[in-house]
Amino acid sequence: MANVNSVNKQSKEYGIRFLFLVILILNSKTIFANIIINEIMYDPNQCSDYDCEWIEIYNNGTSTTDLTNWKIDSNNFEDLNISAGEYIIVARELIDGGDADNESFEYYWGNNDKFWNSSDGNYVAVDGSFSLGNSGDTINLSNGTYEYIFNYTYLVDLNYADGNGRTLGFYNGSWYESSTLGGTPGYENNISNVTSPLPTETENIILTTYLDEIIYMNIQYTKLFKIKIENKDNCSKKDIITVSYNITNSNLIKQDEFTREIGCSGYASTGEFTPTMPGNYTLCGIVINSTINETYFSDNSACTDFTVVDTSTIPCNITINITTNQTIFTERNKIYFYNNLNNETFPFKIEYWIEDFFDNIYKNKYNTTNTNQKSWTTNIAEQDRVLFIKAIVYPICNDSNLTDNSAEKMFIVKSSSSDSTESDEESSLEITEVDEKVKFGEVVDVK
Repeated sequence: MANVNSVNKQSKEYGIRFLFLVILILNSKTIFANIIINEIMYDPNQCSDYDCEWIEIYNNGTSTTDLTNWKIDSNNFEDLNISAGEYIIVARELIDGGDADNESFEYYWGNNDKFWNSSDGNYVAVDGSFSLGNSGDTINLSNGTYEYIFNYTYLVDLNYADGNGRTLGFYNGSWYESSTLGGTPGYENNISNVTSPLPTETENIILTTYLDEIIYMNIQYTKLFKIKIENKDNCSKKDIITVSYNITNSNLIKQDEFTREIGCSGYASTGEFTPTMPGNYTLCGIVINSTINETYFSDNSACTDFTVVDTSTIPCNITINITTNQTIFTERNKIYFYNNLNNETFPFKIEYWIEDFFDNIYKNKYNTTNTNQKSWTTNIAEQDRVLFIKAIVYPICNDSNLTDNSAEKMFIVKSSSSDSTESDEESSLEITEVDEKVKFGEVVDVK
């Protein structure tokens, strides 16, 4: 496969530079993967872009999909269903609007009666809100909650549907210019007179550093680099890439390599470094092997300078508190909570767990190095139970006050009648002593 310079030269000879990128983010509703962008009129010569741009959506699957709340470029279009094998046109101006210039999708692709129905075409056409750049653009089709995203990016110069009244159409895994003037909205793409697909640019590996400019002593770092594969048309297909790297100051501190499977990009598990001395360092890496069939890589090396800081002697006062989304929960419900710190400047570790009054553990102790939201699905055997989220922060600094490095939050779990353990025996609870020095909102000690 040619290198990037020869590809650019070849692209000019063809009179086009074209990039095709598809990103699929799927959950269990895999039917979404069958909804694709199938044809694009991005630079019409029939009338203005505002009046005559359109996008064709196609259901390539075997089942009907509900397009309610689906979006193009973050804008909703009409809520409707798309059957298997059905084409739907989303037009920038379906019916001539307030400008009354007699230019619209219905005017040129329908019968110009100011309505869209079966007399115009045997397919559905609706209004949408978008704008397609004539020199290139990205079209984002999503189901509105980003469980599914289909991105199509085109870069066009001189030819291939660029102001000649034709469209870009998807056929047999590639994109072509339509052989029919005006394209084939609502019908199978016509590419019978096209002998070759639009040329695509070479896949290219780009290696960049991912390590922060300031890191901390005795902390393990496992995200040293970011690997990106440009112009890849199938991110689910994994390529194996090997990177050699070294870390130096005035001497060689570490030399190693790692191998990763990469779809389109990745930065996890890209090398490892645990600094043991403060000072200034340099990280450098280079791609030494890949399953991508390239002559070589244009941006295959990267370097950065960084500083290691010893924070263990720096004075600090770190405090922690816990907040929850509510106080009373029903059995099998999720509780969401945060371990909040007053200062996250210094590295830290938080140990947290859930237990009851009698130190019975309901959620095992777990260590985290962030204050992101945590959750736990309640699971008790009693009719109800008072539980505590407990946490301890271990900051890597010279903390002057360790008394506020721990926190707890009380909550109540009530079992549903079907899950609870019933008993005919009555139980009772008598409070004999209460700590009267507590303030409002604090946990009270009782006997």
